[in-house]
Amino acid sequence: MPLALLRHGRRALALSRRGGSPARRPDGFWHNGLRVLDRDRLSTAVRAAVSRGLTPALHAVGNGAVADALDAVDGLGTPVRIEHAMVCDPAAARRLADAGVSVVAQPSCLHDLGAELTMLPLPSPLKLILMRMLLDAGASVAASSDYPAGALSPLVGIQAAVTRRVAGGAVVHREEGLTVERALEAYTREAAVALGVAGRAGVLRAGAAADLVELDRDPVSSDPDRIAGINITGTWCEGRRTA
Repeated sequence: MPLALLRHGRRALALSRRGGSPARRPDGFWHNGLRVLDRDRLSTAVRAAVSRGLTPALHAVGNGAVADALDAVDGLGTPVRIEHAMVCDPAAARRLADAGVSVVAQPSCLHDLGAELTMLPLPSPLKLILMRMLLDAGASVAASSDYPAGALSPLVGIQAAVTRRVAGGAVVHREEGLTVERALEAYTREAAVALGVAGRAGVLRAGAAADLVELDRDPVSSDPDRIAGINITGTWCEGRRTA
């Protein structure tokens, strides 16, 4: 935090206060963040939702929120979705995988907001939008845009997931980059898993929903830094061309 203030001045301070006033805790690190529900009320709300046959989707951005969300779903034995999980470490990645939750990440935010998100450095071993670590731990990882927080186009997110490059050119956690195939799966097959329609959407096979797009270039064989510039030449919804 002090180093960020020296480098970026008031802008760094303003960013640090978006989630409340930062405070230094006994662990020696600066913490901030906003919780809509404290840990006990979150657990009560999640269990109430499950008892009514609902599938909870928990909004958890920071590592503290992710830990609270994991505590809330512990022992539920029912599918749960965690949105964002933007800041995690290897231990949290293993917990997410062991809990069997679907994580919905937003790599497009890395592209659009990466300069701001990295202005305040994360203490090791925390990482930002660590999709590869989650996948390697065995977690189910889908991807979305979180528009308007991130670009609406999935192609922007796919490019960011592969290159880990922010709009200004810097690369964040290069080791977390995915193959193009894995990034495509996150926006298609795994997105269907997160929505509870696995096998019925997000795949090309007989009997699945015929929702698809036609591209003017193959993203798998394209320059990863140019995937966002691929043009959509046609869209189909339930087998009918819509554009």
